[in-house]
Amino acid sequence: MNPSVFTPRVWCLVSFLAALSLALPSEAQQKDGDPPTKKTYRGVIGPDSEKIRVEGDKTFVWGGKNPKTGEEEWYDFTGAPFAASELQFGIGKYRIVAIDDPVYVKPTDQRLMAGPVSPYRKDERPSKIDEIMVIGWAEGDDVRAYPISLLDRHELVNDTIGGKPVTVGW
Repeated sequence: MNPSVFTPRVWCLVSFLAALSLALPSEAQQKDGDPPTKKTYRGVIGPDSEKIRVEGDKTFVWGGKNPKTGEEEWYDFTGAPFAASELQFGIGKYRIVAIDDPVYVKPTDQRLMAGPVSPYRKDERPSKIDEIMVIGWAEGDDVRAYPISLLDRHELVNDTIGGKPVTVGW
């Protein structure tokens, strides 16, 4: 298994930026002249959130609505090593759809140039095919490349490479 994503230097930068983002206060933080306040961070759901449900001695955390049934899903958080109110809540389950049946083209196929523009790097449209950023995976002679601009929208690809099931994540 040989997933090829980033160089060690890029991983160091990503780690640094992640650590920096945890250290930065939210917009609700102290302003000039205000007394010091306890740090709060965006995304923490907090003790009064409607995304936490307590029934007797059980604690449940909301997991979103199932798109097939329309029913809300709740996950049992009872006995967790920290309070449910300390969770950081994302956009919810089922919001980003994985690619489960990828379609492939040859690396020289000009249709790659018409692929989606990343919502995060709109000004980075490549001018040549070999400028398209990809995540690659090789298993023996079976090699795949997944365009980052596509993964920005889906984040996961479930595939079979070299006869083995894999999930490629971004």
